[in-house]
Amino acid sequence: MLDAALRKALVGAARFLPQLTQRAEAALVADHQPITGTGNLYGHGGTRFWLNVAVAPNHLPETLDSPAFVDAANELAAVFFEDAPFHADYSGNVEVRLVQGAPTENSSWGDAHTLRIFPSGLVMLQWVLRATPLPDGQPGFELSLDEIVAVLRRVYALAHSPQFAATHRRRRWVRRRFDWRVGLSPSISDAQGSAFWRRLSSVVPLPERVPTRQNPHCPFDGYAAAAMRGRKVTDSVEDTFRPALQELFTSSGFSGRVSQAVAAALAEPAAAHALGTPNREITAG
Repeated sequence: MLDAALRKALVGAARFLPQLTQRAEAALVADHQPITGTGNLYGHGGTRFWLNVAVAPNHLPETLDSPAFVDAANELAAVFFEDAPFHADYSGNVEVRLVQGAPTENSSWGDAHTLRIFPSGLVMLQWVLRATPLPDGQPGFELSLDEIVAVLRRVYALAHSPQFAATHRRRRWVRRRFDWRVGLSPSISDAQGSAFWRRLSSVVPLPERVPTRQNPHCPFDGYAAAAMRGRKVTDSVEDTFRPALQELFTSSGFSGRVSQAVAAALAEPAAAHALGTPNREITAG
């Protein structure tokens, strides 16, 4: 509401002081530009199921000089990956891309957890989810909702860290808020075509009705993108990710007590357990 009121006031002032008004709008009104750099959030076509999580300031900040940005990006990755080794897949003044684990000759894009950090303040995580083939030769895979929530919690902590704030300089007068995006691969590819995830596992109750024929779906810009924009920095994990998880369920065919299932998953302490790293190739069937 404040942004809308500011824009209305600035429109009126523009008739009298156009140049001053343009500078005031750039300084005071959130533009949501950094989050537009996420691109495709559903990530179909690889051999792994990816959870994509992005966070950015709600305004285009002042950027650091290149050496300071690269150093800040590596410090942020060290916080995120904790004690796990990681390496730079690409490092420059427009992006630093850091991958968990040591580089290998046979590794390819999307095989390992990847953190992409931009001077605009945008941080994108591509997390490789563990996937379990369904029993009795049923087509498809089962993913862990607990793992998904654990990753969301870790990125939430990252966004609230001083290392995240150090990757850019926010404008002085803009209210500090976060723009979020969350996406999940509906399927992976193999020699037979596409194989979809069909089930979710969790220590908490899931929605009452599980889809049997509907393929899961993820929008290009992630789940509930509009509701995930302009979130308060003081919003809890539950308030921040509730819209995205609710749409993940409903757009993938789940129904019956969806809101209760999302609330239980986000409130479950077990979701904060240590996250493992998948070490085997996923194959369909």
